[in-house]
Amino acid sequence: MENFELKEDIPIEKLKRSLSQIMNEIFNYNNSFSYGMMLGKAMAGSLSSRLEISDEDPEKHPGIEYKKIEEKYSLALQNLGLEIESSKKEVVAFPQTKPENSVKISINFDNSKNFSNFICRLEQSNITDQEIENLKDVIDSVMSQLINNYDLNSADDRLLNLFSNIKDIIKNYKRLDSDKQNGLAEKASELEKILALADKKILREYILAKNNGILPEQRDGGYGPYNFHIDPGGFTNRWDKIIKSLEQIKQNPDANDFYQKILKYLENCISDSEIYFKNNTEKQNKTLNFTSYLKQAEEIKNRLSQI
Repeated sequence: MENFELKEDIPIEKLKRSLSQIMNEIFNYNNSFSYGMMLGKAMAGSLSSRLEISDEDPEKHPGIEYKKIEEKYSLALQNLGLEIESSKKEVVAFPQTKPENSVKISINFDNSKNFSNFICRLEQSNITDQEIENLKDVIDSVMSQLINNYDLNSADDRLLNLFSNIKDIIKNYKRLDSDKQNGLAEKASELEKILALADKKILREYILAKNNGILPEQRDGGYGPYNFHIDPGGFTNRWDKIIKSLEQIKQNPDANDFYQKILKYLENCISDSEIYFKNNTEKQNKTLNFTSYLKQAEEIKNRLSQI
């Protein structure tokens, strides 16, 4: 999409309304062509083919609907400095049946200066709850793109576009949540953290650690390596997955400090499990063999020391 400067004479209410309409269209589209919906369609299509009937609407196709949204909001997207991107996943209901495409669309920056100019004109006293949610969704979508779709070590034009105006965007998100009540400041801080991790070249490793629940700050987050011993079924299998993640983190030379931090945390976790199993070895019962679990913990501790 060709970039152009946002005209200051476009009424701010019109821009806010356009963003609401676009985000609503994206929400409805993703519901219509989600994995679950397309799986249901694939199953129904398989049944229809067996019965030799078809209710296929050639106009109701993810690719066609996606283009319709792009065309309908082309000018609004340019004014807001945004674009719509898509990702496709093939859905197969049964072997040897026609696959369906599950397509998800999301919002991203096309001209971050225009988006920055847009939010500069917003006032905290004059934005609705839904407009706040729209602004959160934009940042959530951009963060998802950064994490999943960008090569952060390359000179990607989209990254350069984002970084050139990101400080102003973050500043204005915080301005629109000066009392830290509506969640925009929190979203801005999340984006700041992701950008800082990307700058250190350890974003991928951070996401890997977070997804596997091995960040020290996740210690009180429910169930993780710090309390696997409480419900030790599959104890070694869980640690196998964690050790594999740790080995991946270690492969990045830039992540050495981060790796050492995670390793120390995991060593403390397995030591806690050892103590727990030792204290319970006399409480043998038919379902929990603490002597066996203690041996597993000792083996895992040894593996950690050899990574």
